[in-house]
Amino acid sequence: MATRHRRFSSRVRGIPSRAPRGGEHQAAKSCQDRPVSHLMLLDTASSECIISNMRRGASIYVRLSTLAADSNTSLRGMVSECRELCARHGLDLVSEHVDEGLSGGVRDRPQFKAWLDDAVQGRAEVLVSWSVDRLTREGLNVAATILDVVEGKAPGTGKKGNHKPVRLIDTRGIDSASGEGWRMQFVVLAEVARAERERIRDRAHAAKTRLAEQRRYPGGPPPYGYRTAENPDGPGRVLVVDETEAAYIRKAADMVLAGQSVYAATKALNEAGSRPRRANAWAITSLRMVLTGDAVLGRMKHRGELARNESGVPLTVWTPILSLEDVERLRALTEPRRTGGPRRRASRVLSGLVLCGACGSRMRVNSTGKEGSRIARYNCAGPGDGRDCRSPVSIAADLLDDHVVSEFLERYGDFPVCRVQEVQRERQGVLEVSEALRHAATEMTLPGADIEALAERVRVLQQRRTELELEPLIEQTETVYTGLEVSEMWEHPDTDLTRRRELISAALSGVKIGPGRRGRKGLDASRVSPLWRGREDQTLVTPDERFPEFKWQFGEVILRS
Repeated sequence: MATRHRRFSSRVRGIPSRAPRGGEHQAAKSCQDRPVSHLMLLDTASSECIISNMRRGASIYVRLSTLAADSNTSLRGMVSECRELCARHGLDLVSEHVDEGLSGGVRDRPQFKAWLDDAVQGRAEVLVSWSVDRLTREGLNVAATILDVVEGKAPGTGKKGNHKPVRLIDTRGIDSASGEGWRMQFVVLAEVARAERERIRDRAHAAKTRLAEQRRYPGGPPPYGYRTAENPDGPGRVLVVDETEAAYIRKAADMVLAGQSVYAATKALNEAGSRPRRANAWAITSLRMVLTGDAVLGRMKHRGELARNESGVPLTVWTPILSLEDVERLRALTEPRRTGGPRRRASRVLSGLVLCGACGSRMRVNSTGKEGSRIARYNCAGPGDGRDCRSPVSIAADLLDDHVVSEFLERYGDFPVCRVQEVQRERQGVLEVSEALRHAATEMTLPGADIEALAERVRVLQQRRTELELEPLIEQTETVYTGLEVSEMWEHPDTDLTRRRELISAALSGVKIGPGRRGRKGLDASRVSPLWRGREDQTLVTPDERFPEFKWQFGEVILRS
């Protein structure tokens, strides 16, 4: 009997020739479906169907935490390896899901859930991960959910027949189609990842306490009243009292404790020639922070938290400048009076950046004029902060904001925005031991494995890793590109005033305002002197010249948001 041919049309998903704008940083980028005609040959004699060009859809998931300890913590690299894996297996890319800065201990990660949903809803037949031990840090609890999805069961209930089973693969060799042994390997790796998370958390706390006990300074600018010195008891540096600065602190504290105002103490320090670390003169706020802070008590902070002993009591790491009793009294005396309601946020894009050209003080926004026609103006705050300013200046806020923003976008609008994120990298020995542990877990799943010998190997490796962990982590930074330019991020609908302030502050350290002239209408640009970061001559240069200098600043902005 002759073979009859029947033509039909279906829809298949294709991988784009290049990543969409924004690259791997835009999660869940689905490829466009395109109609493709296929020829189905039906042999009525043999009842055998031959279907050409049928490919399976794949969904990629990648997670990058801020405490990445793997040898490959590049988001770009992980996504690229997953795409290459899809290509080797002949898979069509359906979507990519990326969770950035989220711990594997967070169960409800948005893109992780969307990735699993691709399988449940039938959008993908293959789930692809860079490494299955990065899928979760909760061990068996979440591993069971992933197994349910792979086996076609309803997540949570385990009811069979919820959806079609799917295949799970990763770039490290895991493949659910390789036989029953993969389940044991997957579960072991999930538990190793859970233990790793607990280990990192415990070690971070132990390292902070160990540094405090050893009186070592973790780095950064020392607090006012102290200076760094060589550690007499070992490696690293410690803080010692700077007697000159400490004398000013004690003088201000004595004045306030005697009943005088912080304003009076601020003025006295400025007249005596004292200067804070990052300003030309003391302000009420900056002096209050020094007098009531933890540094004058000899306490140390690590990642924003005080070093404490096992009972939770703050440790006195260095010689105190003031007593705890005096600091508690200063806190009570100088606590700002609240008028109710939430704390007022910065209302202008240049708030905190505008400087009086006469005295160098920050200028604050005030409204002047009659009701209904009030005009917002930046005014010198020096006299109100206890500083002597002989020629306080003022300027219209709207005109200044528009002028500086326009120049900012002209200079830096075409800058690629990137993020600089801190990562903690293990010493090479720890990496090698961790890899050996993963290999031992894999060997346990092989037929005829000597479980007793492998368990002993795991015990020895864990002991070796504990010994290596006595050494501190190596903190580094790495740059990740967002695929956006500054002008695009500035105009993006999700970019609010706070983000715009952070962007412009990355390139601008301040704006000095000179004296005005009577009768002048509009903005006198000659009064405005923006202090752009990075170049003393402040001239416009080509993007290739500018980018290496400024990518760090713009990266910090995105990281802090």
